[in-house]
Amino acid sequence: MSIVIDTAGWPVDERGSRWQEALSSAHAPLSFHPRTREILGRMRHGRLGALRYSEAVMPEGELRRSAAVVRRGPLPPEVLVLLQLEGSATVLQACRQSRLEPGDLTLCEPTRPCSVDFSDGARTVAMVLPGRMLALPPRRLLDLTALRVDGDSGAGSAAAALVTSLVSRPAAVTWRQEQRLGDAVAAVLTAALEELLPTAPAASGPRPDLVARIHQYVEVQLGDPELDPARIAAAHRISVRYLNRLLAGEGTTVVELIRSRRLECCRRDLADPSLRELPISAIAGRWGIPNASRFSHLFRACYGMSPRAFRTTALTPA
Repeated sequence: MSIVIDTAGWPVDERGSRWQEALSSAHAPLSFHPRTREILGRMRHGRLGALRYSEAVMPEGELRRSAAVVRRGPLPPEVLVLLQLEGSATVLQACRQSRLEPGDLTLCEPTRPCSVDFSDGARTVAMVLPGRMLALPPRRLLDLTALRVDGDSGAGSAAAALVTSLVSRPAAVTWRQEQRLGDAVAAVLTAALEELLPTAPAASGPRPDLVARIHQYVEVQLGDPELDPARIAAAHRISVRYLNRLLAGEGTTVVELIRSRRLECCRRDLADPSLRELPISAIAGRWGIPNASRFSHLFRACYGMSPRAFRTTALTPA
């Protein structure tokens, strides 16, 4: 990963606007409010499968994603996780505020207003990843925004160490290794965030092993276009109503689970260089979406671009 942005080479009077554009392109549309005229910042980018990340040395100032900016247009269902490497940052979202010191992490939800105030020379890693990569119910993610994950203990320490290692000592890896590393980062981030959730009392309701079997069944049957709630319920000898109740506890529905898993598998295949010659319609069909126009509509709604545009971007050398 090489340095792609360095404000030192820009005219002083253009640095603020150009730095804001660079940050918006890397993450989501936002505004930058510096507290010094001489804006010195550096940023470099990387990718681990579906997880995009950037390491940046920030000028002193505040990043804001205002309500007006949020209303301008939909974003892909992604979340932003910040890891502070040097200096400090204060994060504000959903009426919660946390101060991050080196090693600390926090979660931000780009579809809601937020702000991050950086000290001079603060160095941070911003990771943007699909919300589904974090094995947490979507409704619980909203409960975690702007909460500080302690980087000195527990899973937070493991997450900080792994991300710091990957960012500071990037190595040439294959596409499949990138996918696995991205999944590993998402898994350790999930573990770190889970520690912030209150421990649920032992439930007298659905057994966790039943929910796990349902997920496994869906994974095995994804390629069958006839897979539907009734078939899943029948395979587990439960009603469709009870099946939906089980998945409601995870913040999703049966239909949403099938759709999101199919689209994620398609996304991975579209980014796989070894499948470059396989038609997009064939990839969609192998994961249970035989209708090409419907697949294109679903993919664009989920990832913010057409399958063809995504494949071109993913397979174009940086």
